[in-house]
Parts: sequence; C-alpha cells; structure tokens
Amino acid sequence: MYFSECTEAVALLAIPGLLREDTNLFICSMEQHRDSEETSGSPVIVYNGQDPYKATNFDIYADGIKILSTKSIVKAFAIMIGCFFVLNIAYPKKMIKTLTFLQKVILGLQDSIKKVNAVVTLLTNLNRK
Repeated sequence: MYFSECTEAVALLAIPGLLREDTNLFICSMEQHRDSEETSGSPVIVYNGQDPYKATNFDIYADGIKILSTKSIVKAFAIMIGCFFVLNIAYPKKMIKTLTFLQKVILGLQDSIKKVNAVVTLLTNLNRK
C-alpha cells in the first residue's frame, strides 16, 4: 500500500470510531465475517488476515454473496456505498452515521436522507481546527 493510500485507509477506518459506531460492521476479516450475524444483509468489506492495513485484497459481500473484489481499501469503501444504492438497501441504524458521512461528505452524493446530528457535529468539530 502506498503512503497516500495508507493515509486514506487510516482516515476511512477512523470515521466509524469518531461517530461512535463499530468499525467491524463495515470492514472485517474473513474469520469475523463467517462468525458474524450482524452484517448478514448489509454490504460489508471483508479482507484476509488479521490486519486491514496489511491486506492485499478486499471483497465486498452483501447478504452473504461476494459482489466484487478490489486491491484498494478506498475503492472497497466506494463500492460498498454503491452497493447500498444499487441494491436499494436502507442504511442499518447501527451504521447510519458513518454511511451518511461517507455518502454526503466523502463521495458528495446528496439525497433526501435527513441530516444526522452526529455527522453535522463531527463536520463542525473538524472545521474548527
């Protein structure tokens, strides 16, 4: 992974924590994915190994079916968001803050989803510094 992609990966993986959501609902190891019931219907990024920063391949699953593979964690996040749109899957409550942030702020995709207060607060805090 190149330095710029490492920086982007760290930023993407930090977003759920900043919004007090579980990172493992978005990206998890293959072992965690097999054991998890929580993300069964929602798109999720799955990597081999113990560390997403050292992974060389990322698979996107939705409803237990492998949708696509990529070597880039950044592309994997974009594909995951795209799966919610293409498959017409509503954002799960446990993931709504992070997914809304990624959709509206990172990807610039606007829709009729009302503002999520935690996302607005995070943006306000980030803009202060």
